[in-house]
Amino acid sequence: MFGLGRLRRTPWGLDGHPLYRLALQVQRGKLTLEQAGERLDSTRELRDLADSQLSDLDKRIGDLIPTDRGLAFILASLNHAAARHKGFRRAQVDSALRLAELTYDTPARIGLLRDALAAGRKAGYRRGEKTALARLAGLYAREGRHDEAIACYREQVEEAKGGGYAAIDVESLLALADIYRARETHDLALETLERTVRVAGAAGQPAGQIEALARAAEIQYLRGRLPAAVEALERGLAIAAAGKEPRTEAELATTLGDVLHDLGQTGEALAVYRRALALSGEDPRLQMEILGGLVPLCAEAGRWQETADYARQGLLLSAGAELDQEVAWLLDLALALLELGRLQEAVDAARDALAIARRQDPGGRLEHDALGRLGTLLCETGDWRGATQALDEAVELSRVLRDDAAGATWLTHLARCAWYAGDAQRALGAYTKALDVARAIGDRPLEAHILGSLGSLLRENGQPRRGLEYYQEALNLSKVAGNGREVVRYLTLLGRTYSDLHQAQDARTAFREALSLARRIDDKRGQVEVHRRFALHLRGRRDREGAMAQIAAAAALVGAIDDPRLAATALQELAAVQEELGRWEESAASYRRLLSNAERIDDLSGRVEAHLQLGRLLQFQQPAESRQHLRQALDLAHELNDPVFIGRVTQLLPTGTEGDSPPPAPARD
Repeated sequence: MFGLGRLRRTPWGLDGHPLYRLALQVQRGKLTLEQAGERLDSTRELRDLADSQLSDLDKRIGDLIPTDRGLAFILASLNHAAARHKGFRRAQVDSALRLAELTYDTPARIGLLRDALAAGRKAGYRRGEKTALARLAGLYAREGRHDEAIACYREQVEEAKGGGYAAIDVESLLALADIYRARETHDLALETLERTVRVAGAAGQPAGQIEALARAAEIQYLRGRLPAAVEALERGLAIAAAGKEPRTEAELATTLGDVLHDLGQTGEALAVYRRALALSGEDPRLQMEILGGLVPLCAEAGRWQETADYARQGLLLSAGAELDQEVAWLLDLALALLELGRLQEAVDAARDALAIARRQDPGGRLEHDALGRLGTLLCETGDWRGATQALDEAVELSRVLRDDAAGATWLTHLARCAWYAGDAQRALGAYTKALDVARAIGDRPLEAHILGSLGSLLRENGQPRRGLEYYQEALNLSKVAGNGREVVRYLTLLGRTYSDLHQAQDARTAFREALSLARRIDDKRGQVEVHRRFALHLRGRRDREGAMAQIAAAAALVGAIDDPRLAATALQELAAVQEELGRWEESAASYRRLLSNAERIDDLSGRVEAHLQLGRLLQFQQPAESRQHLRQALDLAHELNDPVFIGRVTQLLPTGTEGDSPPPAPARD
């Protein structure tokens, strides 16, 4: 037969322990906890309890907590009482720590932790002493008793050094740094975090090192010390890479990309974001977080194909899960498609963004941003009415949201709509209103931008000298703000206007100053624009060799920018100058580069233009290839349903060859 002892066995292995049987009486209401404590000497079993039995019971209580916390509390109370009664110091420390874990009353917990601390010191039990100090400090910190918490943490890590329990020290140092940070004693926080890095490194705990460096980077970032934040993150990345922790490495790289972006180090930020994406594995959440920073940065850098590709990747990953982020990606996608020459697709993306925004945030920031982007795109397509309507709504929402800077920005786009539609007076009024707002809110970069736009409007409407005045004012504001790229832009516009006024020396001076600065700050886009405008100036003065040198320099740079529209412009201008100089083969090679550029981004209009120019250029030297290019141009022109292109190609085709082409595509709605 089975004995009664077997019937009392439990899944936690507590059967037969005298304190367990005593605890069951308390749980069943036969004894109070105080009465049970008074019976610790009532039987031989209880009197003869050994230190090892109490230590073993403490471990088993830990297994019991998830399933029966009430019984665990009773057992821990009795175990602690027995250890104190018998003077078993180590068991007293462990049982006091266990009981404190199970106690909700704060004063009682503090009393138990102090008891564990005192017993640990008497026994020379360093792990127990450190644990008690760490928990006591954490309790003080949660109660807002920061001075007492600091004293406990410092005592733990500075005085209770024996035992080598680095894991406890690392956690405590991190907590101590958090207290210093909360009290805005940032230097002490940073010193503590640097010490954490050393302690964790000596103990072989890379996770502790990385956590300390990440927190240090955050403090440095919030204090405006971005280079120091970058240094801390790079140290963390090196540790994560050495420890083969790709997810941690990806998270740190994402944060580093954010900081580098804020520092204006666009190229470095892009590289770090790409590294983070490569390390993200199959984690869609992390990938979307990375793409949230990478997509707008690619757009800012003018890397339009990457912008489009990464935005689409984000949209596929989200699939309706992050609608706010999807709106942002769609708007960046729309901008990229515009720059890639795919206007209708760009408008469609902006309309999709607006539809989501109106469901997700009607009358709010999302709808505001989507309306503004849609309006600017419709302006580019020549839909002045649609653009004006969208931008008027965006301006009204800016007023509702009290965002004067955005309102002024949309006013500048309304001015462009009027300008492109041929209403210079209305454009002037909108620019002037936007300028007043920018000055009222003290937005100097926006003020400079509007002044530059006013200068261009006046220059193109027969008032170049007034345009010069606005350009000069915009230039001065940009110099004060230290915005090198804008300085390059306005110097280039000054050079262009001086050229229109036949002030050749002033034009050369402005172009050369712009080029020198663009090279110094590594503004490749600015360099391309200066070279282009300088080449046009020299062509106007019949200096074709000088123009050739400038436009060739521009064409050499465009490949590093990933801006297909700018590349197309530069290559067309290069081919034209080469043709003027009689360099037929070089001109044909430039047009072939133009064709390759258009094919890469699937730009139908660009492909038609490139085939047409190659057909025209080669019609006498290589008539067979010329006809081939012209036929391809005609096919694509029919696909576009563009009568202007069709007419231009037809004029160049030899008589009787147009019928070799397939019939025109049906007209699109």
